[in-house]
Amino acid sequence: MKVHRFMSEGEYLKLLSGEMLYNDSRHEGWLTTSVGFCFFTEDPDDAIHWLSGVTDPEYCVTMEIDERCLKKSVGHYRNPDGGAIDKTEYSCIFYSLKTARILNVTEKYRDRAELRKILRELGVLP
Repeated sequence: MKVHRFMSEGEYLKLLSGEMLYNDSRHEGWLTTSVGFCFFTEDPDDAIHWLSGVTDPEYCVTMEIDERCLKKSVGHYRNPDGGAIDKTEYSCIFYSLKTARILNVTEKYRDRAELRKILRELGVLP
């Protein structure tokens, strides 16, 4: 299954090194049924609008992952046009280059990651 993930530079470098990445976060306080790493199938140019502020978009990695490794779930996000929207997403608690094949990588959303870092330093974001 072709999916996308916004990720920090640290996560990206760990993925490239071949490390098995593990995350069993239940995303307490967020309105999602996902556990661990979250992936999406929408065009990243659209997804960045509702995922801004909840992801680290230093890198956007498009990859192929066996659908059996992913759990389908629903996330409740801020709609950029006002209100809220529910989005289908996929999650898993671990992945690596053994379970994911990288198809494309871009840093075109990195400017949003810089803004997120500033907001964290100011205490606006956790």
